[in-house]
Amino acid sequence: LEKNKVYYEEGYTECCKMPQLEQGNVHDVKNSAIKTASILSAKIDQGFKIIAPIASCALMLKSHWPLLCPEDKNVLKLSKNTLDIDEFLVQLHNNGRLNLDFKPFDENITLHTACHSRAQNVGPKSFNLLNLVTNEKNINVEKCSGHGGTWGIKKKWNKTARKVGLSAAKQVFKEEAIIASTCPLAGLHLQDINEQKNLLENKEKIYHPVELIAKSYGF
Repeated sequence: LEKNKVYYEEGYTECCKMPQLEQGNVHDVKNSAIKTASILSAKIDQGFKIIAPIASCALMLKSHWPLLCPEDKNVLKLSKNTLDIDEFLVQLHNNGRLNLDFKPFDENITLHTACHSRAQNVGPKSFNLLNLVTNEKNINVEKCSGHGGTWGIKKKWNKTARKVGLSAAKQVFKEEAIIASTCPLAGLHLQDINEQKNLLENKEKIYHPVELIAKSYGF
C-alpha cells in the first residue's frame, strides 16, 4: 500500500470468528460482528475502505456476518465496504493507480485459489494480479485444498482432509514453479500432502500473492 501511496490505518479489533462459526458458536460470532462493525463504521463514514488480507476474513465480513446480523446497519455497511487485499490492488490497477514498477520473476507461478476466495464471487483477482509480475505463463488451480478450517487439522478428520485435497495438490505440485495460495492454511495443508505423497520437491515456502507482489517491488 505504501508503494502505491495509499494512506492506511490499522483497524484490527479482533478475530473474524470463522473458527468459532465452524464450531457452531453463533452467539460469539454475532457479538463480535456487531462490536467490530460499530467500530469500523466510523472509519467508513470518513471515507475509508476496509481491506482484509486473508480471504476467510474477507468472506466473513462480506457475507457471513450480514447473514447472521441482517438487521444491523453497521454490519451491512461494513459488508458493502470490505475488499480482499488482492481485489483492492486489482481495482487500483483498473483505475490506472497501481505502481507497475515491478521486477518480473523469471519463473512461472502456480496459484491455488482457495474456496474462501472463490466464494466471494469477485473473479480470479489474485491470479490477475500475479500475471502482472511474471513473464511466464501462470497456472491457476481452483480446487478445494481439503483443509476445511478447524475441521481438517483434527486428528479424527485429517486423513479425510488429505484425501479431499489430493487432487488440488497434484495440480499445484505438478511442475517446478513459485507456489502461492490465497489461504495460508490451505497452503500449509497442500504442502503436508505434498510431503506425504512425494509429489514434488519443494523447499520454498508457499506464498500469499501479496508477498510475491512485495518481492517484485523489491521488499
